[in-house]
Amino acid sequence: MSDQPTPRPLVALARRTTAIAHLTRLAVLLKDRGLEAGVKADGRMPHLVVTNPGARQLTETIYAGPGFADVWRFWWSWHEPIDTVDDDREAAERIARVLSFAEQRR
Repeated sequence: MSDQPTPRPLVALARRTTAIAHLTRLAVLLKDRGLEAGVKADGRMPHLVVTNPGARQLTETIYAGPGFADVWRFWWSWHEPIDTVDDDREAAERIARVLSFAEQRR
């Protein structure tokens, strides 16, 4: 095995692939909660677009990536961490709560 560092393009590709895998897993959990969720990897940083089908204005973009101490997390679009990728069910619950709405009662 070489003592040479891994070339940056390989590191970037590995991070991109890892992010897509985490976001895809999260998308399934969000769909199970009645939300629309789709991974976008169209040249930008991979991200997940999540929409409440009952209130389309409730849409959010979610990212996955390493944070402090290289711990992978899900992130809100405003750069606030949601939860670690290891706790994807809790992350899905938090996202679903944020994108939910209470109908106004008359």
